[in-house]
Amino acid sequence: MRKQTLLFLLAGAVIGLNACNHFDELEGIETVGNDAEFAVPLINTSFSFQSLLENLDDYTFIEVDSDGLIHLRYKGDILTRSSDDIFASIAAAAGAFIVEEPVWPIPLESAEGVEIDYVEVKTGSLVYTFGNSAPEGVWVTVTFPQMKDGNGQVVQKEHYLGGAPAGDTTWLVPQSINMADFVLEAAPDGNVYVEYEAINAVTSEMELLDNFIVVLSNLTFSYAEGYFANQFHDADRDTIEIEFFENWTRGDVYFENPTITIEVQNSFGVPTRSIAEVFDIITVSGDVLTLQSSFLTDGIDFAYPTLDEVGEVKTTIFTFDTSNSNIAEVLGSQPVAVDYDVDAITNPDNNTDIRGFIVDGSKYQVSVEVDLPIFGSASGFVVVDTIDLNFDGFSDIESVEFKLITENNLPLNVGIQAYFVDEYGVVLDSLLSENTDLISAAPVDSEGVVSETNTQTFYIPFDGTRFDHIKSADHILLSASFSTYLDGDVSVKVFESNDVVVKMGMRLQTSSQ
Repeated sequence: MRKQTLLFLLAGAVIGLNACNHFDELEGIETVGNDAEFAVPLINTSFSFQSLLENLDDYTFIEVDSDGLIHLRYKGDILTRSSDDIFASIAAAAGAFIVEEPVWPIPLESAEGVEIDYVEVKTGSLVYTFGNSAPEGVWVTVTFPQMKDGNGQVVQKEHYLGGAPAGDTTWLVPQSINMADFVLEAAPDGNVYVEYEAINAVTSEMELLDNFIVVLSNLTFSYAEGYFANQFHDADRDTIEIEFFENWTRGDVYFENPTITIEVQNSFGVPTRSIAEVFDIITVSGDVLTLQSSFLTDGIDFAYPTLDEVGEVKTTIFTFDTSNSNIAEVLGSQPVAVDYDVDAITNPDNNTDIRGFIVDGSKYQVSVEVDLPIFGSASGFVVVDTIDLNFDGFSDIESVEFKLITENNLPLNVGIQAYFVDEYGVVLDSLLSENTDLISAAPVDSEGVVSETNTQTFYIPFDGTRFDHIKSADHILLSASFSTYLDGDVSVKVFESNDVVVKMGMRLQTSSQ
């Protein structure tokens, strides 16, 4: 038997909790009255509403709150974005520079407006070279005053470069510096500088060098502070499947307090705000309804750690409910999926006074959850499903009578019809002459809580001719309609302790031999 929807499971339990067993495999057949009459026990079980829910798919989470109220929760994938994109933009800002003056800036900012105050380098290299076109040699001191090595020392190098023949240039062999564990701290103007002092070895006068080239390459970072501008984080689009309604055909279901919750785990030390590109609800009829809220239009600000909280993760939990959105409308429309794409942007207000940080492990994770508490109303809610069947082994039957006893602690009426269908899809007969409320809802109090058990007994006769006509059926097609107490006029709560006891047997009268 394939998986069924929540409410359909109740109908399946009434007619066929064990219907997947072949009838000729059932035990407990006993003679009644004479050798030609037999009673076959089919069902004698009790089960809670929660046990029905456990047959839903792996993406449905069942939770019971502190009051015992059951919740169906549907969770989307966890969407993650890391600091890699921001660090990549910082690295892209570095490159090759021609130093035209003895003091020359290397800007620590990207085309996207990122301004770095302080950065710790994980890997990378700095290569430089320069030329001397004077006939005399020069003593050159190269300093990177805002750059410190792993020992905390300012990076400074000294070189001697010989003179050049007239019209020619002598070149320094390219110097390579491994920048692993280096620290760069910007000057007050936001730049890192390269400085050189070239002294003529003969005249002791200052010289200008030719074509001083600096190349920064393969840079990666472990930590950075500064202003990270409007960095757009494009998250993946995701869909949450809601199995509850997948077999729905008609009718209305209303959940009293449905919610959609967005949870963000954020270790970026940067102001960040959500951008909802898509937040739609897909209905069973194929309609697309948009969740509407000012918090989707304006965005949700993520909590973030400050410079004093490096390494901490801040959590933001925002819930869309009936007070701040049209969620009652969109989740009251038989949803089968929630389609969403929630992106984010850093420094949405462009406040350059806010200086933040990122580390190479910084990330934010966004998860979305739909919560359908089993507290609401249903009227004319219809689902369909099939149950395998096998009447082999039953012959010479004069009559059959099904006896059903129910003790219902669930606040649901179940109107049901069963069709006997052969392997070719031909409907042979129906179990009932018309849809019947086989199980009446247990009454509820003013709070929607079941107040007493409803016990009922039903007899469903079949004569031998009618039974012979359905013997070739290989499955039952069930159509079950549901409504809460008073036909959906009252919202009801379903608790972990709510259950139903079902006892069902079949009395067979065989032909005398």
